[in-house]
Amino acid sequence: MGILRALKYAGLVSVASGCAIVAYNAATAFTPSPRTSEESILKDGGKVYRLPDGRIMEYFIHGNPASHCTLVAIHGANTTGKLFDLLNQWGIDNSVRIIAPSLPGFGKSEPKYNSDGVPSYDLGDWAQYTSTFLQSLQIDNFHVLGTSLGGPHAAALASVFPDRAKVQNVMLYVPLAPYGDQDATQPGGVYDPLHNSMLKSFGDMRGSPRKKRTIERLFFLPMLRALSPNNGDVARSIASYWEGAFTCTTVIYQPWLFPWKTLGTETVASNKQAPCRKVFIVSGTKDAVAPPHNQKKLSQDITNSILITYEGAHEHSVVHPQSMIDHVSLLFKTAA
Repeated sequence: MGILRALKYAGLVSVASGCAIVAYNAATAFTPSPRTSEESILKDGGKVYRLPDGRIMEYFIHGNPASHCTLVAIHGANTTGKLFDLLNQWGIDNSVRIIAPSLPGFGKSEPKYNSDGVPSYDLGDWAQYTSTFLQSLQIDNFHVLGTSLGGPHAAALASVFPDRAKVQNVMLYVPLAPYGDQDATQPGGVYDPLHNSMLKSFGDMRGSPRKKRTIERLFFLPMLRALSPNNGDVARSIASYWEGAFTCTTVIYQPWLFPWKTLGTETVASNKQAPCRKVFIVSGTKDAVAPPHNQKKLSQDITNSILITYEGAHEHSVVHPQSMIDHVSLLFKTAA
């Protein structure tokens, strides 16, 4: 009887704890996350950069930190700059310095809010202050890699960097394409990057931000935490901030107000465009997150681009790092 009573009370305690967690998450769904600290970033092996508005941006350096051969790597949703530790040994072996900032609201990079306290995100703003950050490191020249949601960021950075001659080759790895172009093959005749994507429901909720925020806070993020290893990068990406996940659809459906279609060219004499860098676009044939129509569109629209396909899903490169290493190596072997 004592054992049965103990089990009964244990069950009640578990239910009460679960209800308390749900209530807490609901109550704090629209409360800004507590600010991170520089000490916590350094403890994780990261470095700190102060943005002009006072926010903290964390970044990681992988590979050979003393090398002048540089790869700027931009991660996707629900990961951080620490993700690119999977390229660390390759960077050491090939004397490549990998600089990997964490996007706002992921890991311990502070998010930005508008005047109403709602998380805000602007690709152009991010590209401008990230350019300033890279210039502060006095980088001579660099290649750019953007994975998944990092694809639009990489395209923006390479397009607006003040001294574009320093931007060498670019790789957009399972990226999302910009929303809004006319497209007779899609519902409504408008191109939607999340068409046929498992994330489409989140995109559809962008018109109801409170509903979206509540669902993410009560169900999506707890599920990610439950399924992710405690020491993994996904768990780290959402341990401090929820704002990054919330602003994903803001980025995905934001117009690309930068010259991305001429990313692989530069203006020369007589205002003509001449090839100056290769733009590699990598596509997974079984990608259910950023379906292949995204990469196909980008390869058709970006001058001097090369489409590369692999057999696999969106997360293939994380499960099989050598696949990404083989692709990234092309940046350093190919002249424009």
